Amino acid sequence: MALFREGENYCRLGDFAKGAGCWKNCLKEYRSDPVARNVNAGEVQGLLAQCYFKMSPPAFEKGMENLTSCVTSRYKGRRITDAVITNGFLAMVDAAIKTGKNAVRR
Repeated sequence: MALFREGENYCRLGDFAKGAGCWKNCLKEYRSDPVARNVNAGEVQGLLAQCYFKMSPPAFEKGMENLTSCVTSRYKGRRITDAVITNGFLAMVDAAIKTGKNAVRR
């Protein structure tokens, strides 16, 4: 749970690389730590995707991988808010516009 909050704080400060690192570690500890199980792993993947898209330069592949996992978790019935998914897509579009990159996979 502490890693989740730490990642959240780094992202609020604009240090998306450190925030992503905390959230990746949070996901690694998710299964073994009883306190970390209070965190929704699907939502963490959505937030992690946002970090990857907001990095400079954006990490599109990692962002898409995590956003896809987040959306897949939602359709499997896990509680993931609309805001997390919407903000993930908005971060992806914003990064694509800023870099002039086509982020859509074919």
